[in-house]
Amino acid sequence: DGRPVGTLTTLRDRTELAELTGQLGTVRGMADALHAQSHEAANRLHSVVTLIELGRTHEALRFATDELRATQRQRDGVLAAVEEPAVAALLLGKASQAAERGVTLEIDADAHLPAGVLPAREAVTILGNLIDNAVKASQPGTCVTLNAYFTQDGVMEFSVADQGSGIPKEELDKIFEPFYRVDKARSRKYGGAGLGLALCMEIAHAHAATLEIESEVGRGTVIRLRFDGKGKGSVL
Repeated sequence: DGRPVGTLTTLRDRTELAELTGQLGTVRGMADALHAQSHEAANRLHSVVTLIELGRTHEALRFATDELRATQRQRDGVLAAVEEPAVAALLLGKASQAAERGVTLEIDADAHLPAGVLPAREAVTILGNLIDNAVKASQPGTCVTLNAYFTQDGVMEFSVADQGSGIPKEELDKIFEPFYRVDKARSRKYGGAGLGLALCMEIAHAHAATLEIESEVGRGTVIRLRFDGKGKGSVL
């Protein structure tokens, strides 16, 4: 007779869905990084082939040699700093991906990330998400810096720093919530569902680690992961 007679409520636990979505994002990130590498290699090869076709073989040789040296220096720097092969491969791919957006991904000269600090899969998830967010927040011509080291008190710490727009103070407590996105416009442009940092927090909690954030609007953001053994998985 046109009046409500009851209410139907459907509840769905999104825990497994969120975890699966995050894993899919990690795999997609690896695929994008590999695609960026292949795209960059194709461009370089095209330049070499065209120079040869134009009869400028000496210039082709010089260009190829310079590119080879630059690539080798980058590879040597990553392999010297990172012992885990899967993480090293991720960083090389992310460097190419960042370069396509005009952003430089640098590894601190004294950085050292030993194997075994985290399982390779989880290390790839954390670093992949932190680097992706830093690159998305950065403008062309700026730099994202990765560092990893043991502190004076023997705590393993690694950090990702960007020179982006920063995060407002009122949003710092929300960024690790599932599906929360600080800059929705950039998320739509570059992809992202707001699950990456939530996964980072989950992994940090599982491995007795602490996430520390320093951010200032207009000055950029630094996110540090400290394996201090406290097991809080907290945001400081």
